[in-house]
Amino acid sequence: MEEIAYLAGVIDGEGSITINKASKGLLRPRIDICSTSKEFLEYLLGIMRKHGIDTGYFLQERKVPKNHKRAYHLIWDTQKNVLKILEKIYPYLFLKRRQAKIVIDFCKSRLSNGRKRFGKKYSEYELKLYYEIKELNRRGKR
Repeated sequence: MEEIAYLAGVIDGEGSITINKASKGLLRPRIDICSTSKEFLEYLLGIMRKHGIDTGYFLQERKVPKNHKRAYHLIWDTQKNVLKILEKIYPYLFLKRRQAKIVIDFCKSRLSNGRKRFGKKYSEYELKLYYEIKELNRRGKR
């Protein structure tokens, strides 16, 4: 449990929990952690593997200006794995607890209604969740 609480703290501080609108209007739940240390992100992957989540992620290098350190993103964007992760870390989240609840509800709705595949029609409820998280994650003054 200690590792899961640690992972929750990392996501609370350095990560994002959202629903992205991808090409062709597809909505994808997503957890993203950014760091300048690839080794640190690989360590987090090790924690996830120990807790039964070892697929549905990718580690990518982020393009940054020449005078910045190289940065990396660790991203999960499959409904089942995003749901698994959020259900494990939810009790330990503080800052991103509302976002996590919205994404959990979105994933459960998609998976329970036979809309597992991206591109299947979104319900009004799922669209409401998308707009709600979009507003929560909006930058700037509100």
